[in-house]
Parts: sequence; C-alpha cells; structure tokens
Amino acid sequence: SVMLLDLPADRFRVFSGVAPLSRGGAAGGGFVPHTALVHADGDMPDLAELIAEMSDRTESGYLFGGIEASRGRSVQFAVGGDGNIAGQGAARGVFGGGLSGVAFSRDVGMLSRVTQGCQPVAAFARITRAQDNVVLELDGEPALDVLLRTLGITLE
Repeated sequence: SVMLLDLPADRFRVFSGVAPLSRGGAAGGGFVPHTALVHADGDMPDLAELIAEMSDRTESGYLFGGIEASRGRSVQFAVGGDGNIAGQGAARGVFGGGLSGVAFSRDVGMLSRVTQGCQPVAAFARITRAQDNVVLELDGEPALDVLLRTLGITLE
C-alpha cells in the first residue's frame, strides 16, 4: 500500500527501528505523537512488547495498521519527505523486522476502521481432512457443506 498525504512536516514523523519515535516531544523539534500508523513484522518474537511500547510513545495510545506476513522475506518501505526528524535520514529506506510507520500529531484529524480480521461464527470443529492449505472436511463432513449450513446460505 502507498499513503500519500499533503501534511505540514511538523504534524508527522516517519519512524523505524533505526530512527525510532521519541516520546512526547523529547526530540524532533517538540513533535508530540498522538497516534501512529504502524507496520509490524509478524515474525518478531517480542512483537506484543514492541507494540505496547509504541503505544506508550503516543498521547492517545492508539495505533492502527497491520502485521506483515509472507512465505518469503517481508520488507517495509519508508519515505518520509520533510517529516523526518533532523539527523535521522535513516528513517527512509527498505527495512526488515521490527516496526516502522508514521506518527501523527493531535492536529491531524483522521478516522480509521478495521478492514480485515476474523471472529468465530460457530462452535469449534475439527479438521478431519485437508490437502495443503485447503480444508476439505470438518468433523467428518464436507467442509463446504458445514460452512453453508453454518452461515445459513445456499449456492443457489
């Protein structure tokens, strides 16, 4: 995904593991992060702690974004324009591991929504037959039949 914005440089900061987000205006000309769009490497063993720490670095504690996942190498891209912290030109580039993203000041109005996720729709079922990543049977019944019955829909 690509995010293009026309924001004054004093209202955002690009961050990464090599150019971390400072806490509450400690650096970066008094910039105070209010919320942040975060991309996280899902293979990090301490991911939960990194996200909690990032949340603590914002006024609101609110983070949004996503966790990357791939069968191959996952990378993150960051190009910050004028929003980089002075002396932290390393905030730009291609990164692997950790967190990267952009933090916004309180002056940036935004609305975010969860666009993907999952929630249970029925009781647990045991996968009794599968081929590679395709579930063929649940509790001894064809998986498609179980899904259609659970959702109350038909293929007609």
